[in-house]
Amino acid sequence: MIIDRFLEKLRKSPPGTDHVLWIWAGVMAAALLLFYLVAGLPGRGTTLVFSQWWENELDDGVLKKLTADFEEQHPGIKIQVEKKSRQEIKAMLFGVDDEPKGKKKRKTADIFSIEGSWADETGHSLASPGIQKTPRQKNPLNASQDFLPPGPPGKTDNGFVPVISFINSLFYNIDLLREAGFDRPPKNQVEFLSYVQAITKPGEGIYGAVFALGDENSHAISRHILSWIWSAGILRGEDTFDFTSERVIESFRFLNQLKPYLFPDPFETDEQTKFEIFRQGKAGMMIGTVLDVKTLRAEMTHEFSITTIPGPASYVGKPVFPLSSWYVGINAESENREEAETFIAFLLEHASELASGAFAIPGGGDRDPDLVQNDPYYSKAYDMYDAGEMIREVYGTGRIRKLNSVIYEETKRMFEGRSPEDTAAAIQERWETIGTESF
Repeated sequence: MIIDRFLEKLRKSPPGTDHVLWIWAGVMAAALLLFYLVAGLPGRGTTLVFSQWWENELDDGVLKKLTADFEEQHPGIKIQVEKKSRQEIKAMLFGVDDEPKGKKKRKTADIFSIEGSWADETGHSLASPGIQKTPRQKNPLNASQDFLPPGPPGKTDNGFVPVISFINSLFYNIDLLREAGFDRPPKNQVEFLSYVQAITKPGEGIYGAVFALGDENSHAISRHILSWIWSAGILRGEDTFDFTSERVIESFRFLNQLKPYLFPDPFETDEQTKFEIFRQGKAGMMIGTVLDVKTLRAEMTHEFSITTIPGPASYVGKPVFPLSSWYVGINAESENREEAETFIAFLLEHASELASGAFAIPGGGDRDPDLVQNDPYYSKAYDMYDAGEMIREVYGTGRIRKLNSVIYEETKRMFEGRSPEDTAAAIQERWETIGTESF
């Protein structure tokens, strides 16, 4: 080391003026070394704060191992993993200051885990990433329709970087179906309607299905309204969406017929409540993300399984799955932009490890051979993915957010008594006033 070499020369130097100069030089060298240790050499000595909610949905130790591997490969960059709820992260992103007046505002994170439905709300709080990453050979986002957020995998214009993706599927309670006389899940919407009718027993607090429309966000509309339209093979037009087409109206007729057999107050039910209703055996079927398999398997006393979202009886095409994603983004005010991009690139390279820890399918696009062989849920979900067609959940611009609000409001009016035909016409009329630019 520099200090060791200096002390050796100091011992060998003769006393006198030169000796004093050597001592002075040593003091300066030590001060310079201390400065670098405190300030940090370029690209070293940096601590990145990663504020996330993923850890609660991953297997124990997955995120800790990934950050440890990153730190080993990138000496001098430390990752401080900060556990936050979705609500807390959203508040940080939108600049909500919850600190008392007069108290110094807390430092926010360098990197956030993000919900896709926040895409049009973050304003300038996220830096647009400049990550250069070769897309994975089989990246699931390439298989989806271009429904937003824009940009290729690993780089988006709105600051959102997709890391892993997962299909939304139909979950069904095998025990409730058997009690109602069914030995398999419904294959089409006609069967689905007969199933929910047979399962529903209001006196016992059991209903055919549960919808979560209480969020008034993109997940609510995408999963519980648009999923049924997409299941009819309707993805999108080149520039617009025709809500008055016969196939879309048919989907609204189907949804209207479901109303008496849905768990009460779907417009007051959020995603977590929906999950608990299904887990407790109070509803026979729900649309959820494949990530729910892991929790249900650990906590649900009833036997359950997953299947494709049923389309109309007349539809003979591939099953269509809404595709959700976990995103990350860099704080626009972060002083460690380069290091943050390095960490995100690392997460992309290790997406398969995250996917396995979260039970995410298609995850990072790589099938886990051990899980295919040993886990029937995983094997079935991947077979469904391979056989189907993907479409990303709709979010990403103010225009899409307005469209979701329109569908929410008009569907609620339909459940209150208006006809499906009038509902479709109202959505189309309001949609045309939002604008005609493409998705």
